[in-house]
Amino acid sequence: EHVKNQPAETEQQPIRILICQKSSCRQRGSQAIEAAIARSLQNKDLATPIQIQPTGCMKQCKAGPHVVLIPPKQFIPPTQTQRPKTLQRHTHVTPLAASQIIQPFL
Repeated sequence: EHVKNQPAETEQQPIRILICQKSSCRQRGSQAIEAAIARSLQNKDLATPIQIQPTGCMKQCKAGPHVVLIPPKQFIPPTQTQRPKTLQRHTHVTPLAASQIIQPFL
């Protein structure tokens, strides 16, 4: 039976892009970063869906704007002892840098 709030096995998990929208990051341009990423994604036929998520404070105020990329969940074989690095954290992001950060996923 399908459990509520869990994706079906055939649904592809999205890459999530978290963008801090609290006051310090907003003052440093986080809204422009979100807009730049959205523009980069327009009219793209993506192999993996990408979801932009505004967030609250990520406790990186002095290094803001702060952007975190979370790749889709991956199956890790039980024999693998070391987990792959999954999060990509970016600080002092500009709109141009934001567009470049997502290029590998386009």
